[in-house]
Amino acid sequence: MKKYIFISLLFACVIGLWIAYPFIISQQFVVDLFPKGNWASRGVVGDSFGALNTLFSGLALAGLAVNIYLQSVQLKKLEAKEEENSKRLDLQSETLSLTALLNYHNSEIDRLTNLLISTNGKVTDSASEGMKDSYDNHRKLRKALVERLEANLR
Repeated sequence: MKKYIFISLLFACVIGLWIAYPFIISQQFVVDLFPKGNWASRGVVGDSFGALNTLFSGLALAGLAVNIYLQSVQLKKLEAKEEENSKRLDLQSETLSLTALLNYHNSEIDRLTNLLISTNGKVTDSASEGMKDSYDNHRKLRKALVERLEANLR
């Protein structure tokens, strides 16, 4: 809302300056604005609008420079946000893959636990030792994964 008020006020000032400019010039150079039959002095008044044209052209160029600067600042902010979002997506992807690995190790630990319980005393000692080693290995890997996941969540 404030933006539109500012633009309207700026527009009104420009129109007001454009209307008042010949009167300002005529007071400063003591030129009759509406002389009867003297076209030369009317030409002077018309030529004085060239200075006003230069003023507005300069203001337009300054406005363009400000606009380019503001767009570059906005672009830098956008790039910073894009980089931050990219880092978040990378972290989310890593967390998802770690979670999948953790689920795999949990299912293997559950499977080996059930196998060890169900075969208690029914398998050879070497097979039982192999299952226990695999069980311990999965538990170690799961512990490392949990630590990495906790580090990602911080």
